[in-house]
Amino acid sequence: MKHAKRFLAALLAGVLALAAFTGCSGLLNFATVQVNTEEAQALMKRVSPALQYDTQLEYAAERIAQWMTEEVTNLTTADGQLVRKVQLDPGTGNMNPGISVNEFISDSTNGSLYLSSNVKIALTMDNSGNPYYDPGRLYAPAAQDAVEALRSEAEGCSRMGAVFIEYSGGTYVVALFL
Repeated sequence: MKHAKRFLAALLAGVLALAAFTGCSGLLNFATVQVNTEEAQALMKRVSPALQYDTQLEYAAERIAQWMTEEVTNLTTADGQLVRKVQLDPGTGNMNPGISVNEFISDSTNGSLYLSSNVKIALTMDNSGNPYYDPGRLYAPAAQDAVEALRSEAEGCSRMGAVFIEYSGGTYVVALFL
């Protein structure tokens, strides 16, 4: 019994060491969605003082952020943005290069996160790779760069809602405009 406990302890130590040395730090990453209406309103005022804050858009942004973070193995960061990889299904329309972000999210979630086309989702999308092999990708801007990234989305809109995603030491924004 004593030898079995030592063997199990050594085995566990070996597995932990292997994980550390092989770069499996992704196992320790997690993402949390932060609803902070006051911080989102402050961001909104920097984006455009003419905007009004909308809690329904905040709720919709929260649903999208929850979907983006539901599979942490599909998250990464690139160029100062949070990236969510989405497997493209050949049976859906989300592989077409001209598809909007709204349609891409709706198709990627089987319609469970549908937002009408007049709601602007302030995420960028890339599904330009070979759709049968490459996943699509959604990009959420880092909070410190969000003002500039969101200004163009806010043009012509009167309302905004936003939530934040904390991931791997950074804060990222999911914002919606109407």
